[in-house]
Amino acid sequence: MSRFVFRISGLLLALMLPLILIGCTNKTVPLAYTPVGPAAHPAPGATMVTLTALQDQRADTTKIGTQRDGTPFTPAGNISDWISRALADEMTRQGLLVSYTDTPIVTANGMNIVSGTIDDFSLTEDNILNYAVKIAITLQITDKNGKLLSTESFRTTQTATSMPTEDNIRDLLTNSLRDVVAPAALKVRQTLK
Repeated sequence: MSRFVFRISGLLLALMLPLILIGCTNKTVPLAYTPVGPAAHPAPGATMVTLTALQDQRADTTKIGTQRDGTPFTPAGNISDWISRALADEMTRQGLLVSYTDTPIVTANGMNIVSGTIDDFSLTEDNILNYAVKIAITLQITDKNGKLLSTESFRTTQTATSMPTEDNIRDLLTNSLRDVVAPAALKVRQTLK
């Protein structure tokens, strides 16, 4: 009987060790964005718009959330650049001719401008299999004459139950980001038409 218990204990330890090790790994979170569907290109005569990098308004921009043990999730890149470039991709998919700058533009000078803020971005690990993501951005759309046409917020909260692999976390972040930037890009197109 004790040999049987010993074998079962060894087998359980062997099966649980990868889960334990996955939970103890450094959590630098990859940032990638892939739009859904085929690539889109602006048509001739498309509305031109300049997107300025969204300003990260979070209190701590060095992390994007916390693991269940209290240690931070850190991004593998710049959150503002990641979100802003994903928004630029989606605006292009909406048929807009987009130029991107990481420098804030003070005056319109004949350009339609989209600017804004990142109000929330967090990844939380509730337990080894449960993750939650919150993203919130606010956009300001200004016409060629410098007139503010719209200010609107876009937000999402998503949860996932999955193995804590880099791919699963990246997919959760990508899907959450898509839920914010796709409707934001549609709003930009509708506002500037």
